Amino acid sequence: TKMPELPEVETIKNTVSKMLLGATINKVMVRQRKFRQLIPMDFEKRIENSKVISLKRIAKYMLINTDNKQTTKRKVRICTNFTLLLS
Repeated sequence: TKMPELPEVETIKNTVSKMLLGATINKVMVRQRKFRQLIPMDFEKRIENSKVISLKRIAKYMLINTDNKQTTKRKVRICTNFTLLLS
């Protein structure tokens, strides 16, 4: 998988922020639990029905913070192993 460079990662974060900030995560669909980073078995339960309150970028990682004090750290890639359904 091609890894985005840092300016591209910042652009991705800014674009995703417009969609995610203030949105409620209604459902999480995990396609693959182990794809470079293991997704915990309770991941869906921890972030479903929570609201995204902030997004930060640290190097090639995006941190998604929710109102129930959960932080999801994901390496920004062209593809991902889970999908968030928002409202």
